[in-house]
Amino acid sequence: MACQIFPILSDTTIKNLTSKAEAKFYRSCMNLLPSDFLVFHSLAIIDQNLKGGYSVGECDFVICDPNFGILTIEVKGGGIEYNPAIDSNWFSINDKSEKFKIKDPFKQSLTNKYRVKRIIEDLRIVKENSFSIFHAVAFPDISVQSLGKIISFDRPREMIACSEDLDELFNWYNKAINFWNGKKEVDPLGKQIVEEIKKKVLSPIIVNPSLDRYITTEEEERKVLTDTQLRLLLFLDNFTKANIEGGAGTGKTVLAIHLAVKNSNKGLKTLFLCFNRDLGHELNKKLRDIKNLTVGSFHSVMEFLTSNYFSECEKQAFADLGKEDYWNTIRPYAYTLAIEKIKTLIFECVIIDEAQDFSEDCWMTIETMLSEDSNFFIFSDTNQSFYSKKRIVPKLSQPFLLNNNCRNTKKIHKFAYNFYEGPAIHPPSIIGKNLSIIKKTFFKDQIDEIYIILNKLIYEEKINKSKIAILVANSDTFSTKLSGLEENKKTKNFIKSSELSKENELIFTTIKKFKGLEKEIIIIWGLNEVNDYEKKELTYVGVSRAKSVCYLIN
Repeated sequence: MACQIFPILSDTTIKNLTSKAEAKFYRSCMNLLPSDFLVFHSLAIIDQNLKGGYSVGECDFVICDPNFGILTIEVKGGGIEYNPAIDSNWFSINDKSEKFKIKDPFKQSLTNKYRVKRIIEDLRIVKENSFSIFHAVAFPDISVQSLGKIISFDRPREMIACSEDLDELFNWYNKAINFWNGKKEVDPLGKQIVEEIKKKVLSPIIVNPSLDRYITTEEEERKVLTDTQLRLLLFLDNFTKANIEGGAGTGKTVLAIHLAVKNSNKGLKTLFLCFNRDLGHELNKKLRDIKNLTVGSFHSVMEFLTSNYFSECEKQAFADLGKEDYWNTIRPYAYTLAIEKIKTLIFECVIIDEAQDFSEDCWMTIETMLSEDSNFFIFSDTNQSFYSKKRIVPKLSQPFLLNNNCRNTKKIHKFAYNFYEGPAIHPPSIIGKNLSIIKKTFFKDQIDEIYIILNKLIYEEKINKSKIAILVANSDTFSTKLSGLEENKKTKNFIKSSELSKENELIFTTIKKFKGLEKEIIIIWGLNEVNDYEKKELTYVGVSRAKSVCYLIN
């Protein structure tokens, strides 16, 4: 039975080896050595030299014999010329009588013996100096009659294999081993050690790209996807009023931004509103330098625009409406009263993002700032309406449907869209990583798990903190969770603020507050703390914030 030889080469590959001599020796090993022998061909070695640098080399053949030890073999093809009188020069001679300078094969084999010895010892499966290892040289193209010129006191016949020896390789091997070992009794390697060497040297190497590289690559692909969505802008040039609908990640906010910039650059006095305060802050930060554009969350912008009249109009609103909902009814009514006093607060283009979150009274305020000729564009996703399922979005046209997810990976999309109701949304082409669902019953264990995740992401994967957000599902437990992280000696260095405005800091906030925003990596905490009705929507919104990686801790 043939020995175990690695790498396993096909007959064609053996024929095409650069060294025909190594091809001959490979076949001899494969066919003539016992089945319990382990043979490595062309074993790569990196060695540190005396100057502290490193050199790269290889050992042509390494034979591991469970009944004895290890033999390293250097193979040289063609004829050989050696002239010790001329600086110990060695030459290989091909069939055209051309000479090529080569390294001393005997010194190479000796050096490789010690290199292989160090490698085996570094595998930590044998003790230092506890096994036998020797070296030899093979000249597959030289006959035994010609060896006389090579053999000397430092190059004995027993350590040299010639062309005839390749036909009786096992016999030659035994002679070489007996020569080196003499009459000494040595402990054999044993089958177990040989198998361990095989496992260690041949174990599959899987080195994934860094997570940051993954994220960067995905972002490059994502840009292409987003660009396809922007083609809708060209189509919208034919409309002055339109409803645009789409699920999470379909590019609604991206399109709204481009539409706002485009109309502002035309010289139109443009108003761009969302409902979420934190999203409004981010939009304002991104677009604050655009001329003709007023941008931000509904309440922050309206309070600014009506500041001169708001206080008296608020009193009037309380008098007229009594104990109605303050944020959704009284304040919008006060804004409307103030706009009517200002009279000149009219915009030529109004763009609304997150339209599903605006109350009826908010729409009344917005419409007060429109003229008949104003451009009006509304972006919405009815699956993300935290505030009321009954809210009605004004219908300006047959809705234009965004049906391609261009934010998430395919795996994040699949998970999030299990909780989506509406027209089919096509998943992205980016496959991505599996979501990590971690179940920890106790609060302390949950904090420990967050530490493990953050430590790995920031210190091992070198992910910038600004690419990470921790989102709390239950707003009622937000303060408790924030305090728990800030007071824990392991996590307090990660959590410095929950403010979105902080640069290069990890964001810690609620899912509701983060709606409309996105991060490369999202950690969702405590979905099991909310009722089933809320859980469905919070899962959809929270998970869909993640562009590349998502963790769920419950």
